[in-house]
Amino acid sequence: MSPLFGVQVGRRWLFDPAEVERFGAGRRPARVVHGFDVTFSVPKSVSLLWAVSDDATRQRIETVIDNAVEVGVGYLAEHGFWFRDRQVPQKAVGFRAAGYRHHTSRALEPQLHDHVVIPNLATAPDGRVRSLDGRGVFAHAPTARHLAAAELRRGLTRELGVEWGPVRNGIADIEGIPTEALAEMSSRRHAVLDHAEAFGLHTHQGRRTAALATRAAKDLGVDWGQLEDSWRHRLAGHGLTRTTALDLTEPRLPRPFRVSEEAAVLRRAARLDGVTETGHVFDRRRVIEWLADDIGHRVGADRILRLADRFLEHHGIPLEPDPLGHTRYTTTEAVALERRVIDLHAYGHNRSTVTVATERMTSAITTLEARLGHPLGADQAEAVRRLTGSGDQFQALIGLAGSGKTTVLAAAADAWTAEGYRVIAAAPFGAAARQLEASIGIEAHTLEGLLTGWRHDQPGSRIDNRTVVIVDEASTISNRQLDQLYRHIHNTGAALRTVGDPHQHQSVDAGGLWNQLTHTYPEQTPRLVENRRQNPEALSDLRSALDQFRAGDTRTAIQQLDADGRITSAERWDELLDQLVDTWHHHRTTALETGEPVPSMIAERNRDRRDLNQRAQTLLRNNGELGTPVRIGVEDFHLGETVVTQAPNRTVLVDGRPLVNGAFGTITAIDPDTVTVDLEHGTAHLPRSWVAEPVGSGRGGGLTPAHAITSYKAQGRTFQAALGLAAPGVTNRPGLYVTLTRGTHHLELFTTHREQDTELPAIPDDRTPDARLADHLKHHAPPPLATQLHPSSPGRDVDAMPLHVLLEQHRTSRLGTDTDRRIRASLHRRIDQAVTNPAPYLTNHLGPRPTNPGPEQSRWDAEARRIETRRHHHGLAPQHGPQPGTTTLQQAVGAERSARISRLQGQHHGPTRDR
Repeated sequence: MSPLFGVQVGRRWLFDPAEVERFGAGRRPARVVHGFDVTFSVPKSVSLLWAVSDDATRQRIETVIDNAVEVGVGYLAEHGFWFRDRQVPQKAVGFRAAGYRHHTSRALEPQLHDHVVIPNLATAPDGRVRSLDGRGVFAHAPTARHLAAAELRRGLTRELGVEWGPVRNGIADIEGIPTEALAEMSSRRHAVLDHAEAFGLHTHQGRRTAALATRAAKDLGVDWGQLEDSWRHRLAGHGLTRTTALDLTEPRLPRPFRVSEEAAVLRRAARLDGVTETGHVFDRRRVIEWLADDIGHRVGADRILRLADRFLEHHGIPLEPDPLGHTRYTTTEAVALERRVIDLHAYGHNRSTVTVATERMTSAITTLEARLGHPLGADQAEAVRRLTGSGDQFQALIGLAGSGKTTVLAAAADAWTAEGYRVIAAAPFGAAARQLEASIGIEAHTLEGLLTGWRHDQPGSRIDNRTVVIVDEASTISNRQLDQLYRHIHNTGAALRTVGDPHQHQSVDAGGLWNQLTHTYPEQTPRLVENRRQNPEALSDLRSALDQFRAGDTRTAIQQLDADGRITSAERWDELLDQLVDTWHHHRTTALETGEPVPSMIAERNRDRRDLNQRAQTLLRNNGELGTPVRIGVEDFHLGETVVTQAPNRTVLVDGRPLVNGAFGTITAIDPDTVTVDLEHGTAHLPRSWVAEPVGSGRGGGLTPAHAITSYKAQGRTFQAALGLAAPGVTNRPGLYVTLTRGTHHLELFTTHREQDTELPAIPDDRTPDARLADHLKHHAPPPLATQLHPSSPGRDVDAMPLHVLLEQHRTSRLGTDTDRRIRASLHRRIDQAVTNPAPYLTNHLGPRPTNPGPEQSRWDAEARRIETRRHHHGLAPQHGPQPGTTTLQQAVGAERSARISRLQGQHHGPTRDR
């Protein structure tokens, strides 16, 4: 292979781009991982501030970025670099990395980001060079980015005095940077689409040509002065100039973080809306990320790491390690919440609540069948009888997607009403609540609205033992909401019926508890299993694949869909999106001609949704189906366009009720101050300021085009055709399941031969696109509950848990409880076994264990127990991989313990009479 020549300048090497290209073109791609590219990107607002600043300010910004990247890489080096020796993970003691900074995106817009390329090489303690275990890099890279982002905020606050907006997923923008300026410099997609329109490139091949035409070539000579002038001109038109930027900067020290504040921060982290807000089971990485987001702008990374360890010491209850060896934790509050709901659910069995006489139940079913014009299915009729006749205070109903659950709820509601009970309904999302109300004919609320009414005892919110509460889409109920729901129902004597599909999305916050209840009490949980939504003739193959998918056989399901022509693949990402939009447009045209509901494309991520919407808008404009676009916030809108709300608005009334999230409609007017939309339940006049106001990172404003929607928005809706983006890395099992269950007559998935375009070459992959998709999906598993891993969980084998976990559980368990007794018995058994069959390190320190029972053996055993207990308490010699904070045996035992060992060894080898 030809050498690659460069020039060393100080500590850096400079290479001719043409030489690099020549070297790359002459290489034969190997089927191994050569390295890892970890990217540290600053928020867009920081890049824009840099773009309009003078040279001195730019240098200060870049120095802060250097320090932030150094913090992130330092963490990654300490915790993410492992190699495997005889399948046992070991920490690497040396590595190499090369970093370089890009100042622009491919669209030549300001976008500061650092690439840290890490060769797949690590130095072992014995000096040998080994391959890295890439799982460690991928596992710790997000935490490294959180720490780097926190250090960036801290440094820029110190250097420039900027203030920050809310932190979401580790990212915050500078306060005062105009939203319009941010939108102006996020125009890569608009550049492609505008180019396509200008040259009449309407096909997906034509748009690929446009993408290539507007893509900045790596070796393209760019006049830097002209580029900067264009930035300043564009940004000035949206309110960001060097003068306005100076108004945002005033060097000041962050408010000092005092030692006295630490305890309060850790208590806040231990609350249910703290570290466990998104999951009741977590590891050290989650604690670090939470602290970095919460106080990272005021303290350095070292202090964050120390506080994370302190939190785990005082508030964390250790559980089993995950497959990578990270010890998992929970909190007392999380365990108590889950146990409370589980206990209340069991306590509510056979309480003789809200039962309905057989004749009224039969009458309700007969009346509904007459109204529908067909009989209920056997599973539906059985579900009605069990819901109204069980006498349970709490009962779940599993209604698989498309199985006719609203029909069952309507019959049950009629039966309860005829018996004299009051029936109210709720759903986690506003649109689902309105749909539920229309379907079963009873008052419905958002779940949070219902809980708020109960908390504040609002007029009309009181319930009693003559009330039935129905909650739909139960799989998306968070554990905290379920706890509040169960406690209030229990205290008032009312009854609760929750309905959902465990295969669909779970709550964004910590969830999964409802699913666990359905698994724990299957005999009390009726099921609707017949697929009534999807046409048995047009979709017989899909119905069969769905059965495989629900059973967990993902590979067979994907293979069957592919064999039946329901998976379309493309070589490149842009081609894939264009094919999806073209197929959607064909089905949209057919639906408009036949009067069927217009289909929506379904994607998992908001950035894919926005990309698909922008492509669809371009295609519709080119065909004359949409008029002149109107930019509001970061989105283009058109008269006659299908849109959906992304947030509630209590000041906007639709048919006399506040506007809800997830309401679909059509734009009928765009005025200087308002956007008028005909929604499913009435007309809404939406303030343009609310339409533009961001509702979350990458989501846009309160209103967004709905040619493509996320699977969360699609859940609960039905389309004639369902068209889903299902490529590896951009979808998961619940999202794909929602897509598979939406269409009544057509289903098509779109995947790609390779993942999205990356800076580094892809590893050759001989797998077919459907095989890659199946392999990606099989790794998805819902996060475990705290009670599933806690020793108090029924059926848990405490003897199989790591000893250091049991020791911590012993420290935190309540004395005298059954759990405490099980833990203590296991501890005694396992430490006794370690003493009677000592490992080499014990005999090396203490000498051989005396064989004859007596004082010598007793003293030896006592000291061995102390060493063994201390060793496991500190997590030494872990079985599943390197643990943070691991020390040597001598450090764990301590100096005083070493002295005691030495004395004992001397006594063991001396005459008996000298002891």
